[in-house]
Amino acid sequence: MGTFLKRTSALTAVVALGLTLAACGGGSDNNSPSSGKATKGGTITLLDIPTDYEGTDPASIYYGHQIAEFRRLVYRSLVAFPISDDPKVSGTPIPDLATDTGTTPDGGKTWSYTLKDGIKWEDGSDITCADFQYGISRSFDANIVHGTGPGTTYISSLDGTKGYTGPFTSTPAQQADFNNKAVTCDGKTITYHFTQAFPDFPQSVAALFVTDPYKQSFDKGTKNLFKIFSNGPYKVEGNKFDAATGATFVRNPNYDASTDDPAKLRQANPDQFKIELVQDISTAFDRLIADTGTDKTALATSNIPSDKYSQIVGPVADRTDKVASPYTRFMQINFARVTDPKVRLALTTALDRQGGVKVLGGENYGEVSSTLVSQSTPGYTPNPAFKDIPAAGDTAAAKALLTEANAVGYKIKVSYGQTDVNDKVFALFKQNWEAAGFKVTLNAIAQDANPGYYAQMSEKVKDTDVFYAGWASDWPSLLAVVPVILETNNPGFNYGYYSNKEVDQLIADGRTAIAAGKTDEMISDLQQADAKAGADAAYVPLLQQKNYFLFGSKVGGFLPDVASSFYPDLGQMYVKK
Repeated sequence: MGTFLKRTSALTAVVALGLTLAACGGGSDNNSPSSGKATKGGTITLLDIPTDYEGTDPASIYYGHQIAEFRRLVYRSLVAFPISDDPKVSGTPIPDLATDTGTTPDGGKTWSYTLKDGIKWEDGSDITCADFQYGISRSFDANIVHGTGPGTTYISSLDGTKGYTGPFTSTPAQQADFNNKAVTCDGKTITYHFTQAFPDFPQSVAALFVTDPYKQSFDKGTKNLFKIFSNGPYKVEGNKFDAATGATFVRNPNYDASTDDPAKLRQANPDQFKIELVQDISTAFDRLIADTGTDKTALATSNIPSDKYSQIVGPVADRTDKVASPYTRFMQINFARVTDPKVRLALTTALDRQGGVKVLGGENYGEVSSTLVSQSTPGYTPNPAFKDIPAAGDTAAAKALLTEANAVGYKIKVSYGQTDVNDKVFALFKQNWEAAGFKVTLNAIAQDANPGYYAQMSEKVKDTDVFYAGWASDWPSLLAVVPVILETNNPGFNYGYYSNKEVDQLIADGRTAIAAGKTDEMISDLQQADAKAGADAAYVPLLQQKNYFLFGSKVGGFLPDVASSFYPDLGQMYVKK
């Protein structure tokens, strides 16, 4: 799941109409696949900080920027999202290691893929069906995925996986069930057997590393946390990614471009990519702003810090790109405690969300939103229940709602993860709510709290009424957003434990529609579900985040797209001559 906890540090997709605001500013004019002529050679450097790389084992990777990078460099999968500034194209999986995008005879309960001929690991050995079967089995191992991987959410409905904990710790009987019931091999054909329909399984395969192949003879469990065994156009020099300093990626001699679709997936233009980890991201941006030496062919996958905005002028501004991110911020409401819809609506009505955005960084950081769905998600539309509420709030209208509910003086405890910026945001929100007639207690949860912020908020019984949250879909589909947050008993991110039978039915209708290939019907059903939840004041919408990137003057083909979750797509990047 694309929780704000994991995916914002660095989280896409059914073909659909209605994707808007793929780009919303910035000075770059070299971000179209057709603009400029890509050249071979040179080195592109990615500047980042060590904490943005918790591991390089595919089963451990869940940061959006890292998925985007490694999918183009070292980790191929059955299908992948192509490079394109057209969101419909970039959000539609195409074959990668498989011959097609998968077949299902039963509306998504069973998915089969046949592997291409000639696909190789970096040591020249064949990639086999058994490698895929073993790879997905590792996604059930909490030690490998740090206990927070998406495997147990998205693939928990695989048949034969009850009690299964991966290849190292499961019993022989459990492993046999996995190999004979969950994921089966027949020659070069691999088949995934779910107990319930997973109609957008191909999108999840393209977007995540959960189903990626892994060679069993290479596996040393957690000792491989920073090891990379490549099947892509590059491999790691020295076979080790240094957790403190990064790595250099050089060409993989056993990669065969004829088994790939280089123009659409991996042009592999530079001779090398470097990931250079620095202790202070501010110094990386100082280097990019200066644009000297090898930093002319460097970029950062982090957003430009707000304290650098004053320097983003003139030629420096020409080297920026600003796009709508998959991430939204909102507040969830504890439905066991806040039961009156008028009180819930008053929570949104009172807020100066525009002021909150300003505190967080202003227009370069994001903009006020009326929904928990990102503008980068196919099918995005404003929620009619919230879209006309003033961005600056209306405390008088909020107080009127409380008066109608006979709830003036209503006590609320509001929780958020403590940071200096969040303290300022919620101090503002507290003023808004109290002006409307609420009595507010703020609960700032320390970053080193144990259990952590989301661990506390995920508990069904908790001492809070409203809490700060965020989401980025793991693939660009309303099905990866609306059900995860609003469906009754969904194991994803419904931490407010919201429940509405009409919303649940619309979500079920959407799943039925997509299983029948009716994308437009699915979008309509999920839009209605969000609107129905909005009419119930199910959440407090806050803002749509933006990504704001800076890159060197010799970086060509810079493109944040749907395929890369709107991080820089390395697939077409090149060094300008």
